[in-house]
Amino acid sequence: MFLIKKGVNILIREFFICVVAVIFTAILFRAPMRGILLSSLLGGVGYILFKILSSDSKSPIIAYFTATFFITVFSEIFARLLKMPATIFTVPAIIPLVPGIGLYRTMLNLVQNNGRASESGSITILAIVSIAMAMVMTSLLTKIINTLVNTSYKKL
Repeated sequence: MFLIKKGVNILIREFFICVVAVIFTAILFRAPMRGILLSSLLGGVGYILFKILSSDSKSPIIAYFTATFFITVFSEIFARLLKMPATIFTVPAIIPLVPGIGLYRTMLNLVQNNGRASESGSITILAIVSIAMAMVMTSLLTKIINTLVNTSYKKL
C-alpha cells in the first residue's frame, strides 16, 4: 500500500539521499574506508524500512524501534565479519533515523508558547527512547549470545 501511495521513485531517491548522508557522516567521524560503504547501505536500508513501517501505522514509535534494531543487529554482524567495532557501522547508520524535525518543532512550539509543544515533544522523546532501547537490546543480546558461545566452546 505504501509503495502505491508514495511511489517507488521517491523511495529510491530517499534511499540514495540517506546513503550519501551516511557516507558524509562516516567520513566526518573518520570511520575506516572499508566500513563506510556497508554503514551507508545499512543506513539507507534502515531508513527505507522505517518509512515503510511508519506509513502503515499512526505511531512511528514501533517503526523507529524496528529500523534501529535492524541497523544495530547488522552492525554487530558486520563488526564480527570485518573485525571492527560495531559503532563504526551503528553511529553513522542511525543518523537518518534521528527525529531532528520533531526536536525542531518541539523547540519552536516552546518558544512560541504554543500548546502543541507537549504533543510533539512527547512523540519525539518516545522516538528517541525507542531508538535507544533498540540499541541497548541489541547490545544485550549480543553479549548473551557471545557468553553462550564462549561457554559452549570451553566445554568442548
